[in-house]
Amino acid sequence: MRVNTSMIRGLALLALLPMLWIEGCGGAKPSAEVRWRFVGGTALELQTNAPVLASFLQLTQSVAIRPLIISNTAALWWRLASSQGAAAPQALASARDMLPELLDGLSLGQTVIGKGGRREFAIAFPVAADRAAAWEKSWSTFFSLARPDKGHPEVSYQQGWLVAVSDSDALDVRQTRKDLAVIPAEPGTALRIETAGPLPTATARFVVDSGAVKSELKLQTKSAFPSPLPAWNIPDLIRFPFVKFTAARDLQPWFSQLPWLSHLPPGAVPTQAYLWCQPSNSPYSSFQTYVSARVSQPEAFLKSASEELNSVLHPTNRSVALKFTIEGNTNNPGFAIKGFPYVTPRLYPEKQGSADFVMAGMFVPSISTNPIPTRILEAIQKTNLVYYDWEVTPTTTGHWNALTQVYGMARNKLPRARPGGNWLTTSTTGTFTSLTEGLVTGPHEITFHRSSPIGITSPEMAFLAAWLDWDSLPARSWGKSNPNPNP
Repeated sequence: MRVNTSMIRGLALLALLPMLWIEGCGGAKPSAEVRWRFVGGTALELQTNAPVLASFLQLTQSVAIRPLIISNTAALWWRLASSQGAAAPQALASARDMLPELLDGLSLGQTVIGKGGRREFAIAFPVAADRAAAWEKSWSTFFSLARPDKGHPEVSYQQGWLVAVSDSDALDVRQTRKDLAVIPAEPGTALRIETAGPLPTATARFVVDSGAVKSELKLQTKSAFPSPLPAWNIPDLIRFPFVKFTAARDLQPWFSQLPWLSHLPPGAVPTQAYLWCQPSNSPYSSFQTYVSARVSQPEAFLKSASEELNSVLHPTNRSVALKFTIEGNTNNPGFAIKGFPYVTPRLYPEKQGSADFVMAGMFVPSISTNPIPTRILEAIQKTNLVYYDWEVTPTTTGHWNALTQVYGMARNKLPRARPGGNWLTTSTTGTFTSLTEGLVTGPHEITFHRSSPIGITSPEMAFLAAWLDWDSLPARSWGKSNPNPNP
């Protein structure tokens, strides 16, 4: 068994995880929710088409977090499978025994929504006979504890392949074997994921090729994209150099579903957003991440944002003896959050000609005379492009680590130990860039393309690190319904 490859599937799934949390479950008969085919971590370690990824997975820092990934995934599996509350230690031990095989070797699987909205699981993979017997015991133990007196977990072993279902009354083993066998094995594809109702319909492919991980995500949307797309309105505050630049447009259908924005008029909801990270020699350079959102009515937006932050901001962080307050500005509707060491998060309106924006950051951004590089300005002028993200990944991991610490202080959630944070800031070495583009490929379809030496970007790495460190992170209770629909 490899020592570090349980990271791979967790890392690759990060791009899809937010979508998988946002809607609840329903349906009267089993219907495919998520399906996947993964070639296995061992195969990825031996490949030579993405050497940076192979080196990244073999780092001491990456090896060190393997037990924590397995432990947290076992707890997550319990929450997805059970309504029993606190996980039974024996069930978690059984899950930890099963997970390495799924993450290290070839596996196919799916989740389906059965009667009463209960999520069922099916998995198939090649395995030796002795491990098949151990798997049958662990699988039965896990689901018997997760669902006492409900369902009948079953395992079938034929010709070196194991097929397991969480409830044979809902999923016939023989039919499940056929269903999983048709998931395509595409040349060069390391991981393929498909989602369907009640989740947003999406297909993701991760291909190892030409020195990088090239991924594609096709996502179906409920709201139709306008034609033509609104013109970009880039604020003059953004200057080069930066180590990350993100631009997104046609955001109103997405942002209007946030509870704290859903009651506002359309003009108070952001239509475009820009994020950039500035490098410097300052000891606080990791906090120099800025966001600018195009908003026609910034006063209404800022008022709602202040009310929302006031309701979720913990007044005192007992672990580090900090007290926080939100202080308004007498000259404009902006405000600042006071009480953090070294930094002061603030939101304020910014006028750029006839356009209104809302700015957010820890400091006032540095203004240089260097414009945004022409190659980036030309890249975002594609008529069907709605999302663009370019970053120097090893550098921007420090920025996202800083932001997660600010969030932790604000919510009184700072962990005592930070193995995930340590991994985040020490695992990426060298200098390499990652590029992600989101293109409208149909009235209700957006396709994301990414090229990255390791397959993921710094925000996704930060999310994984926070999931490893924080007991209260929403990912640990993934599967709970959300009344807000996804667009």
